[in-house]
Amino acid sequence: PSTRIMPSVGFKAGEILVAKGELQKAAERFSKVRENPLAGPDDKDKAMFALAELDYFQGSFDSALVKLKVLLSNLSADIANDALMLQEFIKEHRTGNPLGLKEYARAELLERQRKLSEAKVVLEQLIANSRNSPIVDDGLLKVGRLETKIGDVRRALSTYEKLIVEHPESILRDKAQLSIGEIYEYYLKENQKAISAYQTLLENYPNSLFLDEARKRIRRLRGDVL
Repeated sequence: PSTRIMPSVGFKAGEILVAKGELQKAAERFSKVRENPLAGPDDKDKAMFALAELDYFQGSFDSALVKLKVLLSNLSADIANDALMLQEFIKEHRTGNPLGLKEYARAELLERQRKLSEAKVVLEQLIANSRNSPIVDDGLLKVGRLETKIGDVRRALSTYEKLIVEHPESILRDKAQLSIGEIYEYYLKENQKAISAYQTLLENYPNSLFLDEARKRIRRLRGDVL
């Protein structure tokens, strides 16, 4: 118990308990990591973020935001970017569609537990019941990723296309377009279609953060000297 690796062991044990659905025991593990005098700042930050995630998974959004605010008091921390993304996601959706956010969080917990098909069903119901909510875009993107993990990549392509076509104002369209290219490149091994998908990203989303990555992938697929 006095070895310096114990905080990492405790954190991993907490992750296993989350995967098993034993969330209270997981919270106790993560709390012990934070209390461990051998834990460094990064260990304690990771444990705090894991506790915030547990609140999020269970729909306790106010409690999650309190923990995330603590983490964001140090923006140089390794976990700060993840904390900021989760904070903004909660803030964006908890007022306009709190029930939808709870369902999305439940789907993310199911995904963490490797219950991919169950997570997909939850998200499909969320999408059907929240047609005018911005969380539908996130739901479609997540469904596409789940379908890819499950191995149903053709259906994932259709899901990404649906997001792009039916939600022209979505800020996630470039991510969906990149994902289309990735499916053609890595799963279907159809290089020309992958190149075309990446070119579409370059043409249709000139302000995307993924432009440099798309260009690099096009050059690689063409066999250009990098």
